[in-house]
Amino acid sequence: MNQSLTQVLMTRTAAAEKRLMALTEQHERGKPDSKLSKSALRELTEALEELRVATEHLELAADDLAAARRDAAINAENYRELFDVLRCRA
Repeated sequence: MNQSLTQVLMTRTAAAEKRLMALTEQHERGKPDSKLSKSALRELTEALEELRVATEHLELAADDLAAARRDAAINAENYRELFDVLRCRA
């Protein structure tokens, strides 16, 4: 996952957390705002969904990286074996 997407997700999550804190403070002062509550919950829901999707992408990327490392190790071993065979023939 690229850095800009990570930064966007972090920024949106931080903004949603601030909105939730504001909502909590308003509620504690006895001034709940139904519109504010719905807006904050919507923002949090969207942010969490984006984080879930990003996590899935990271998991897929990690799996791809692990497969590439396995392939590289196999190819390196094959190259070493070929090099050893050719060196012994020389």
